[in-house]
Amino acid sequence: MFMNVENMKSKLILILLLFILISISCNTDSKDEISVKIICSSAFDGNYIYNGGVTETIVSTQSSASSFLFETIFKDLDSLYILATKSTGPSYISIFIYRKHTQVKKVTLSGNYPSVDSAQVSVELTYNYGEETTTSTAK
Repeated sequence: MFMNVENMKSKLILILLLFILISISCNTDSKDEISVKIICSSAFDGNYIYNGGVTETIVSTQSSASSFLFETIFKDLDSLYILATKSTGPSYISIFIYRKHTQVKKVTLSGNYPSVDSAQVSVELTYNYGEETTTSTAK
């Protein structure tokens, strides 16, 4: 009889451990995907840093006769820094951040900048996951 009690305890502990492992693996607190879109009136390049990692290069592709584009999606994002640069002249450059297909942050630089050899304009944006759900007070 003593062996049956020990055997039952072992089985109960095993079942409890399996339940805990299954509960942990079924965690539904995953983060939403974050998508980034950069649109510009001419070719541009730049960099981004995802979750404090290495600096990645951005290269635009022509999407129409008058605009260039860069798009990407980030999974499990905590923080993101983006810098996009283009030559001067009549132009615009915009960076958009989307969460669940809703725009949560953007920055745009537009104007007629004098064309000077090797002169460039840049726009940068920093985003931290969930910052759009926090409220801030103006001072």
